[in-house]
Amino acid sequence: MIKHSNGLPYIIVRFYKNHILQCCALIWQLREVSPVSHSNQTRCVWIRADGPSQCPLRGQQGGFYSPVMLLIDKKKKHFEEEEVVKKLCSVNGLSYEKIASEGSSIRSLEIFFSGFPRMVGLSYFPNLCQLTIVDQNINQIEGLDGCPMLQELWIVQCHLTEISGLQNCNQLEKLYLYDNQIQEINNLELQGNLIVLWLNNNCITKIQGLNTMNNLRELNLSDNSIEKIGHNLDPNVNLEILNLSGNKICFFKELTQLARLPHLRELVLNDPTSGLNPVCQLCNYTTHILYHMPGLQRLDNWDVSCKQVKDAAEVLQICQIVSGCVVLGAGPKCRQAGRSSTMH
Repeated sequence: MIKHSNGLPYIIVRFYKNHILQCCALIWQLREVSPVSHSNQTRCVWIRADGPSQCPLRGQQGGFYSPVMLLIDKKKKHFEEEEVVKKLCSVNGLSYEKIASEGSSIRSLEIFFSGFPRMVGLSYFPNLCQLTIVDQNINQIEGLDGCPMLQELWIVQCHLTEISGLQNCNQLEKLYLYDNQIQEINNLELQGNLIVLWLNNNCITKIQGLNTMNNLRELNLSDNSIEKIGHNLDPNVNLEILNLSGNKICFFKELTQLARLPHLRELVLNDPTSGLNPVCQLCNYTTHILYHMPGLQRLDNWDVSCKQVKDAAEVLQICQIVSGCVVLGAGPKCRQAGRSSTMH
């Protein structure tokens, strides 16, 4: 039926949901009554719309549409989100009926393989510290505004295309977003407390967006499409473990950039479980790295901490420098250049 309030018409509609007759008010004021007709049989108001601005249904233009569908969609969405939260509670051994009162005591949640198509219901767990989501049809990070205490987050083997939704997670220390479709490293400026970051198996082509992570200790960027290192890791002075295997790094000069990381202890460029970088196939690849980064303890999962290994690499590198200078006719001059000559 159509009613009037202060001269402006609005509509009261009835519809069936789960076999229950309900009444709803559509808060949509009509300019005139003429586009409205009423059917007693269907108990549904139909509205003629000449454009999207006149119709409450998204994306519709012209024709006759039922505004009750908008209400049904909203109810349906609420029902679906409620089912998702129930599933989340079920797999974590929680009672859905009690999460309003007991949710604040939950510190860890996890869900694997199915049943969590959207990140909803997380506001019930304001003190959540760890969240693990694996193999879900999720394409964006959302719903974490109410989880400021989160310290460890796993969203892996999903369908993320970007990093977002972490602006309120300033306590985050470990972030795992591998096996997604992320193309850029961004929106991490507020994550200054991050210690571990895994972005392997994505679609990343450039190292960027890590400038504020002075506490970062472990970085995994393997199996992406990175060609250059440059100075992009210079701010990460506390980095200890770096995995860049399975990328497209081709030249020694890119590896030499890593010599500016004073605490780097483990470097992986050729992991058997991943791909290798083209630079790994160059002659004296291992010697070059050990000469420029004598502090390394492990290279490509090999223990290189032995002093004899480092000494041998230094001798070989110096011999190559000398040999190259002799061929070029530079003579003993290159011997005096020492290690610095290979830094360029």
